Amino acid sequence: MSAFTALNSDALTNLAILHLCTSQCSSSSGSKALKYLRAIATAMASSSASAPPRADITALKTQLYDACVSHLEDEPDVVFHQNTLFELEVIPNKDVNILLQLINTLLNEHLFKVVHDAEGMGWKLRTLDEAKK
Repeated sequence: MSAFTALNSDALTNLAILHLCTSQCSSSSGSKALKYLRAIATAMASSSASAPPRADITALKTQLYDACVSHLEDEPDVVFHQNTLFELEVIPNKDVNILLQLINTLLNEHLFKVVHDAEGMGWKLRTLDEAKK
């Protein structure tokens, strides 16, 4: 299976936009922008190709939510930041792309809400009942 077969439609759209941008730049110019866009396209293709299947994301989302609930018992007002979520040891290889997928899913299901504190942007956990409202 090629890397492009495993890409979802959003990733393909982003790659198409990046390809269009890079094709508009002069390849002989060696511009920083062109190199940057190509690096992003390469990273997106490799990370999307290695992304876990949707079923794995669902299982990881449940594990992450449960780990956050357990963490909440010790610190009821905790704001979860990227490092806090990685410390829960649910995310394979501390892969930021997987973490972003999980956070996006939890936000879409209203189980996380975005907050800002002294450390920057983070997420507060919502109960299942709060998420249903």
